[in-house]
Amino acid sequence: METEVQREKPEILIVDDSPSNLRLLDEMLRSTGYVSRVVTNGNAALVAVRKSVPDLILLDIMMPGMDGYEVCRELKADPQFRRVPVIFLSAMTGAGAKLKAFEEGGVDYISKPFNLEELEARVRLHLMMSRKNWELERAHKRLQSLEELRDKLVHMIVHDMRNPLFTIDLLVENMTTPTMAETAKIQRGLDSIHGEVQRLLRMLTDMLDISRLEAGQMPLERVMGDLVEEARGVMESVMKSTRNAQMSLVAKEPVRVLYDPVIVQRVITNLITNGLKHAPSGQGLEIGVERLERSVRVWVLDHGSGIPEASRGTLFEVFSQLDSKQRKFGAGLGLAFCRMAVEAHGGKIGVESEMGKGSRFWFELPLGDSRGGN
Repeated sequence: METEVQREKPEILIVDDSPSNLRLLDEMLRSTGYVSRVVTNGNAALVAVRKSVPDLILLDIMMPGMDGYEVCRELKADPQFRRVPVIFLSAMTGAGAKLKAFEEGGVDYISKPFNLEELEARVRLHLMMSRKNWELERAHKRLQSLEELRDKLVHMIVHDMRNPLFTIDLLVENMTTPTMAETAKIQRGLDSIHGEVQRLLRMLTDMLDISRLEAGQMPLERVMGDLVEEARGVMESVMKSTRNAQMSLVAKEPVRVLYDPVIVQRVITNLITNGLKHAPSGQGLEIGVERLERSVRVWVLDHGSGIPEASRGTLFEVFSQLDSKQRKFGAGLGLAFCRMAVEAHGGKIGVESEMGKGSRFWFELPLGDSRGGN
């Protein structure tokens, strides 16, 4: 029941046809910090529960019309209410009455006349047990969700790794045939193999480093450096290794800041690689570095089709692309690594996109004490 975590005070429904019992129980519960509601018959109890699900029900058995057994049976037959603990209150003291109460789904049975201290203790106990059961159920559902995510991840990673491995196998096979005897063709084949191997290595490295960042086991080795030169170096490296890649750098001045060069290089590389997937043929990327008031922003702008607004909020989550039909972002590892790496630097990351005009992925690192120097 969601109400168990939302309410500051547990809400208890009292069902009894005796006005004196209702007053006594209502005063007792309110004085001990509970919120109570009272009804005088079984039908009214069902209406009250459907209107607002209580955290616990104190239920009389002998009432005109629908008795307490029937009320409990109705509640336990409905998945929405079956988890609400029901404590029976009755003047019936026989073993058969108690047995029937438990058979109908009651969690406890208190005979009238009751001791208020004992009743309050049992109410407190069953509320605590109900909350613990709810927490266990939520944890179980969370574990089930994680298991489903793991299975999807394994399937996705195997799928994403199979494609480059198939390409490598095909290239090696072709290089052994007479048609690949020319040196130029062999070199092109080797370049393609190198690119596919690098893609596999990036996937594996992202997976390992995401785990290390989540566990806080990846210390940063920060040095003072110029992010403009860092971006330029990454851009030139990607252009050398990526056929027909077109990029330009937008930067007015050097910007020096403390950062881990190896990690930030990978962040910029991931953002550029991601941008190249979306850049239309014949149009390149723009990579920018700009000084803000308290931070430095690095951004990568493509002129692609854009990202739907509903998808932007989860782009940087781990494996956020597992259910993507378009499969443009792979297994969702690269952008998740970028977010964790930037946040480890005390920075932030985001995306701005307009459908039909492209997307700008950006991250910011704090200038700190370095903002005055170049």
